[in-house]
Amino acid sequence: RLHEAGIATRYITVLPEGKDYDLLGKTYRTTPKGTQICIDKFVKKKLKKIDTLKYKRSDLNLILPEHELYKQFRNRLGCLIWVENCKPEISFHTSTLASVLQYLSLNDILYMNDVIDSLQETAKVPVLLPVLSSTQPVCVQGICDASLQGRQDLSSQGARATGLRNLDADNFAPCDVRSTKIRRKASSSFDAETLQLVEQTDICLLVKLLVEEIEYGKFSSLVERLLLQLDGYKVNITGLKTVID
Repeated sequence: RLHEAGIATRYITVLPEGKDYDLLGKTYRTTPKGTQICIDKFVKKKLKKIDTLKYKRSDLNLILPEHELYKQFRNRLGCLIWVENCKPEISFHTSTLASVLQYLSLNDILYMNDVIDSLQETAKVPVLLPVLSSTQPVCVQGICDASLQGRQDLSSQGARATGLRNLDADNFAPCDVRSTKIRRKASSSFDAETLQLVEQTDICLLVKLLVEEIEYGKFSSLVERLLLQLDGYKVNITGLKTVID
């Protein structure tokens, strides 16, 4: 289908069903239900808790950039951001930890260690990208929410999940899952949720256009459609349904 749509692709390898394949710290396995992605090996190798016992607690009220603990914190934060692709449930924690770099303290490091502890316990649980039915129509599904002044600096936090599913089915193949700070200031819960809804709509439209081009090929531009209509042709565009909750 990609070739028919004029989209050039290059295969790295074909994954045999049931066999593990390691790529960029992730382990992929194809099953009849879908593709499982596990981050267990990366977590065990890269995500170690930060040791603070050799430092005096009184010296860690404010950790400056030249401090060794600051460098370790930045390193673990980068690892958490990478792990977030397979463990979207840590998105809020990652977002919160990324916002404390200017005034890093011991409490923030202990918070990070708790997140790492939790990850090490659940690292073996894979994320599943389910196989969607080819006989049922597919739609783009978006889910979003926001929390007014839900962060330490009293800014608002927004979360979104975008994926594909079959209509009238409860399967969901995630494409983008994220929880981040809402950049614009919100004065009410309605403001925060509206700002997050706008962002969610943008992502849904992007996913919708990508999938439509893969499914149906490249659409004619507006100018091309108008010229075809002037020549007596009727142009029909088949689009995907989009649902946002």
